[in-house]
Amino acid sequence: MAVIVPVKPIWTRVDSYTSTCKIPLQNRTLAGFEHRDLQPTTSNYHHYNTASTTMICSISGEPAQEPVLSPKSGHIFERRLIETYVQENGKDPINGEDLMVEDLLEVNTNTPTRPKPPQYTSIPSLLQAFQNEWDATAQEVFSLRQQLQETKTELSTALYKQDAAVRVVARLTKERDEARKALAELSANLE
Repeated sequence: MAVIVPVKPIWTRVDSYTSTCKIPLQNRTLAGFEHRDLQPTTSNYHHYNTASTTMICSISGEPAQEPVLSPKSGHIFERRLIETYVQENGKDPINGEDLMVEDLLEVNTNTPTRPKPPQYTSIPSLLQAFQNEWDATAQEVFSLRQQLQETKTELSTALYKQDAAVRVVARLTKERDEARKALAELSANLE
């Protein structure tokens, strides 16, 4: 989703994690915003929350803070997730083509950057640890889903081959029995 604004927006800081944009009422033209994102600040301005303009990571399903584009599959990923995946596997997670970290394209967005949390408290380190665990879990779930799909495909193919082999064996057995019967009748007629 993109913010289409004919005038230059005025950015304001509401709190340490939210950036907002004030746009004059007479010039507002926005795409993809829901009513809950619109909050009036004064009679001459509307206040728009830009959080809904984020891109969704194809691995985790969460909004990407640092979105990158894979040129092999055309999907958007969170930088740290795709870099970890590529370093471990060397392939694009969507289509399995060879991929290097250098191939990833940075996606420039107009969303404001989140300020770094203060370093003097242990809560940010806990949040980072939780984020790392979440990233690892998201990658594992994604990998398991891919493996499950591949296993289903392999099983389906093996079952079709097994079924075809059983039918061929049954047909050959039937033909053998008919040939034996015909040979026995021919032998009986010749005697």
